[in-house]
Amino acid sequence: MNNKGENMHTGGLLTIKETAQYLKVGSSTLARWRNAGIGPRYITLEGKSVRYRVADLNRYISSRTA
Repeated sequence: MNNKGENMHTGGLLTIKETAQYLKVGSSTLARWRNAGIGPRYITLEGKSVRYRVADLNRYISSRTA
């Protein structure tokens, strides 16, 4: 039942593609950030799938606001 809009507004888990759209950056930027240990917090699920919590993304955005 969850669709992309619900995930972004209810605090669900977002895929890399959804997160890239949410932050308006490329998927490759997210990969670089993960490899460098910077950027928003993320979760690694079984099978090495990466997901991001909307709440963590919002905290990351807030922490970067000048």
